[in-house]
Amino acid sequence: MPRQANPNSKYSQRKRWREFQYDKENNWSEERKRENDFSSGCLLLVILGVVCGLVLIFSGTEGLIKYLSK
Repeated sequence: MPRQANPNSKYSQRKRWREFQYDKENNWSEERKRENDFSSGCLLLVILGVVCGLVLIFSGTEGLIKYLSK
């Protein structure tokens, strides 16, 4: 008969933590997923705008066109 696992061991704590993270990530509602997708898209647009703005400030319009045409 195998012996009982210690629930307070590092392995058991790590295993419980992984299961908790898996459940937390995979049990999002559809509304929450849409909010996350929308937020990610907005963040991407802001970062792209900042990069283009910096290129425009430091290189002028010619540099921006050259950067965007890569």
